[in-house]
Amino acid sequence: MWRPRSKSMWKRLIYILLAAVLSVGVFTRTGSAQSGPPRIALVIGNANYSKAPLRTALNDAGLVAEALRSIGFEIVEGADLSQLDMLRLFREFLAKVQTAGPGATALIYFSGYGLQYDGDDFLVSAEAKLERESDILKDTQRLSDWMRPFAATPARAKVIVVDAARRLPFALKSKPLAAVSALPGMLVAFAAAPGMLAEDRAESYGAYAVALAEMLRTPGLDLDSLFTRVRARTHMLTGARQTPWQTSTLPDPIVLNPQITGDPATPAVRSLRAARPMRDMNPDEAYALAVELDTLDGYVSFVTAFPRHAFTRRVWATVRARREALAWMRAVQFNSADSYWTYLKRYPLGVYVADAGRRLKRISAANDPPSDFSMMEFYDVPPPLAAEPDDYYDVVEGGPQPPSLLIGPPPPFFAALPPPNTARKAGRALPMPVAIPPLRASAPAAEPVAAPAVDAPPAAPPAAVPAVAPVQDNPQSLRMPPGSDVGDSPPPRSERKRPPPRRAMRGPPPEQRDTLAPPLPPLPALPPPPWENVQRPPQRAERPAQGKPVPARKCRVVIIEGRKYCAN
Repeated sequence: MWRPRSKSMWKRLIYILLAAVLSVGVFTRTGSAQSGPPRIALVIGNANYSKAPLRTALNDAGLVAEALRSIGFEIVEGADLSQLDMLRLFREFLAKVQTAGPGATALIYFSGYGLQYDGDDFLVSAEAKLERESDILKDTQRLSDWMRPFAATPARAKVIVVDAARRLPFALKSKPLAAVSALPGMLVAFAAAPGMLAEDRAESYGAYAVALAEMLRTPGLDLDSLFTRVRARTHMLTGARQTPWQTSTLPDPIVLNPQITGDPATPAVRSLRAARPMRDMNPDEAYALAVELDTLDGYVSFVTAFPRHAFTRRVWATVRARREALAWMRAVQFNSADSYWTYLKRYPLGVYVADAGRRLKRISAANDPPSDFSMMEFYDVPPPLAAEPDDYYDVVEGGPQPPSLLIGPPPPFFAALPPPNTARKAGRALPMPVAIPPLRASAPAAEPVAAPAVDAPPAAPPAAVPAVAPVQDNPQSLRMPPGSDVGDSPPPRSERKRPPPRRAMRGPPPEQRDTLAPPLPPLPALPPPPWENVQRPPQRAERPAQGKPVPARKCRVVIIEGRKYCAN
C-alpha cells in the first residue's frame, strides 16, 4: 500500500481530497434548484416553410429548450414538423405528463406561424400550403384541441407559450392570433397582444425568446412575475413595437426556479403600482405602469391622462386592437346571434367580420340584426371611447424609446447572445446555443425599477458587483494561491526544492489575500488550508518574539522579510 513519504505530500493529499469534496458540494448545491417534482416541456420550432422560411424560429425554440433544461425540465422537442408529427409529439408529451402525476409542472412552447380563423387559433406545421380553407384541417393543429386534453392532465401547473404572432405569407386570408381564455389550472402566454403582429429582429434570436430564456433562469420568480418581466423585457428590446400578453387561472404561485435555502433572497419584483392615479405621475412612470399592468383600463387611463404625449399613438393602437380582440372572444364564448350582432355593431369594418358572418350562417341567423335589436353588454369589455381610432393598425413605427425605468438592463450573456450551433442531430432536434452559461441559483436578476416616492431623496447608486467566472469555467479557483508549496501534482524529484520555513507555510500575507478574487456567490468560501487547523507538536525552543534576535545556536540562518529564522 502506497503511503506519503513526507509532510508535504500528506498536505497535498489532504488538500486534493478537500477540493474533491467541495466540488461535489458545489455541483450538488447547483443541482438542488432542479430537484423536486417532475418537470416536462414540449418545445417545437417550425421554420422551413415553403412560402416564407423563418430565420429565428428554430433558434428561439432551441434557446428556450436549453433554458428549460437548465432548470430541471425533461424536454420533448421537435423541429420542422408536419401536422402528423406535431400530433404524435404532443401525444408523447401528454403521456409523460399523465405518468408524472399531480405534482408535475408541464409547459408547451411553440415557435413558428400561427393564425386565427373562424374564432379559433391554429399552429401551422412546417409543410403547410394554406391555399384554401380546407387546408387548415390538414396543415395545422388547433390550439383548443391541445388545451382541452392538456387541462385534463393531473399536473399542478400547465403553461402554454405561443411565439407565433408573425405576418402570414399564405394565400388564405386569415387574421392574427385571437385572445383565448385559460382553462382551470393553466397559464396561456402569447408573444404579442391579441390582434397584434410581431416582426422578426435582425439578431439570431427573437426578442420574446430571449426575454423568456432570461427570466426562466432568474431564481425566485413565480409564473405571474416571470411573464410580467418577459413582457417588460420584450417591450424594451423591440422599442415598444411588441408587447406580450398572458392570461392565467393558476390557483397558487408557482416558482420554476426557486431560491436555494441559505442563499441571499432574490429581491422581490419592485412594482410601479401606487395609490396615486396616473394623472399625478410623470409620463414615463405612467407609461411603465400601463405596460406593467397590461390591462385595457390601464392603457385607457394613460391616453386619458396624456392625450398629446409621444407614447399616446402607440397606446391607442394597443387599446384599439385589445378591445376588439376581447369583444370577439366574448362573442365566441356566448356563441349566439346577439353576441355576433353586438360585435358587428361595434366594429362594422373589424378584423373578424368575415368570421362573424360564417358563425351566423352556421347557427341559421341573418347577417343583419332586426330593427329592435339591443346590443349586449360584455361585462369586462366596455364600448369604444369617442377618441378611439376606427382603423386597425398593428405595428407603430418610430416614436420615442420606452422609459428605462420599465426594467433594468439584461445580464451580459443575454445582452450579446452568441448565434446557435447550426449542426443538427438526428431526430429533428433543435439547435442549441453555442455557450449557454451554467445556471447560478443566485444570479442577479434584472427587474423593474421602482418609481421614486414624492419628495424622496435620490437613491444611492447600487454597489458594483465584481464579475466572477463560474466555477465550471474557472478551474484555477480550486488551486492554492501563489506562495504555497501545494500544486496540482508533485514536481519531479530532480526539480524539488527545499520547503520554505514554517513561518511561510501559513499562506500569503493579508495584503495578498485581499487581492484574490472573491468566491462566487452563493457558493461557500473555500476553507483555510488544512494545516491551519492541524495541532502542531510543541517546539523544542520557544519561538522568539518579534524584534528580538535569534539565540545563537548551530543552524543555518535564513532572513525572510527582515527577520531571522533557523532553517534546520
